[in-house]
Amino acid sequence: LGDALQPGSRRESQTIGRATYELLFHLAADMLASDVGLVFEGNFYRGLHEAKLAPLIDHSRATLIHCHAPMTVALERYEARAWRGERHPVHFDFEVLGAIRAEGLEAWYRPFAQPLELSIPSLVVDTTLAFPTDVTTIVEFVLAAHPNADDIGSRAGT
Repeated sequence: LGDALQPGSRRESQTIGRATYELLFHLAADMLASDVGLVFEGNFYRGLHEAKLAPLIDHSRATLIHCHAPMTVALERYEARAWRGERHPVHFDFEVLGAIRAEGLEAWYRPFAQPLELSIPSLVVDTTLAFPTDVTTIVEFVLAAHPNADDIGSRAGT
């Protein structure tokens, strides 16, 4: 959507971002209604996205994998990606960094620092050093969370 609509400001980008999430939730619901499995990955915010995920969870075998790094590490990574130009310009990363400095690091970090409040099997993965290259533990957790699943790819989760 960012390429098609080309926002001219961070505010416009945030509006497109909200629309993008609405589209993602809609597409996920359609896929689950068609009995198609999916991995629904995103930067979901605690206190904001649980209500949108709840109906999807009701129609799936959902599992939450929450990747966590300390606040300073998360900021260092965000800043490094901005300087390397790795993210799409639609994110206005340098404006976000300015807002973080103005509003405080805690305000930026708080919405995604804790796992979502959902009544589903959840695993917190510490990514302080890096994301694990061996995902065996994660796969084993997902499989153990749904031992009677005839096909973990079918109706698998969040």
